[in-house]
Amino acid sequence: MKPELDQANRPAPDAPHGHGETDSTVPNVVAAHRSQLLGDMPPETRPLAAALRRALEAQTVTQGLLETRTRQQQTLVRLGLEALASRDLEWTLGLLVREAGATLDAAFCSVLELAADRTSWHLRANFGWPANLSGAGAQCALSDAQADYTLAASTVVCPDLSTETRFAVPALVLEGGARSGLSVVLQGKKQPWGVLGVHTKTPRLFTADDTVFLQAVTNLMALAIERERAETALRHRNRQQAAVAQLGRRALAGPHMEEFFASTVQDVAETLEVEFCKILQRDPDDRTLLLRSGVGWHPGLVGMA
Repeated sequence: MKPELDQANRPAPDAPHGHGETDSTVPNVVAAHRSQLLGDMPPETRPLAAALRRALEAQTVTQGLLETRTRQQQTLVRLGLEALASRDLEWTLGLLVREAGATLDAAFCSVLELAADRTSWHLRANFGWPANLSGAGAQCALSDAQADYTLAASTVVCPDLSTETRFAVPALVLEGGARSGLSVVLQGKKQPWGVLGVHTKTPRLFTADDTVFLQAVTNLMALAIERERAETALRHRNRQQAAVAQLGRRALAGPHMEEFFASTVQDVAETLEVEFCKILQRDPDDRTLLLRSGVGWHPGLVGMA
């Protein structure tokens, strides 16, 4: 009789494994997920499975954001070191524009300098846009309205350029394939220096991390610009001091006065990088001035009142 009992208690060959009968109301998470995949999930387990799916999706999004933020921070550290090591401003701006565009997965990136008269723009570095764009009019072809708007708003996010109503989007931007954009002000030491902007070819809502990253890139640009200005000012000061010392030695050497005046105006013009320089002498009548020596003036004017 024992063999018969064993045979009776043995499960049927065709019975599915892992689906033992139970009245428990606490579902097994793994079993619920498997049932969902097989399409035969019990109704009472569906709310928990939906909650689990939402949690997994949220975790995936969070993990992606963390990875993106880490990549952006690593890029900033590397760019900071490279920018500090460089003494070529144009090369530095080009590097930062290329890396900013690549890090944000943007097809286009540009940095635009506001002219001294504060009414026009100059394309200083370009990534993705046509290579023939250059000069003060380049920004008018790209998006001068967006740059002007960015100066007032500090940061501008454009999820869909085709429906943008805050400013006019030039046809060249849309024809180039740009669909979304992000632009931030590049702040100088005393006033805005320009605008840094990126554009993508697919619709995109830029995140707060993207904005912070682009602003950090403009900070690196501002440091490079201020350093270049300081070094340029120092070079000019050194040249001026050297020129003054040279003029002093010539004056002590006692050359002919006309030769001394001629060499003086020449050196001053070159040192100050100007086209015109002159020495005027007051006549004895105290009413007229004599052009004693000069650079850049028409021939024959020297020696005339």
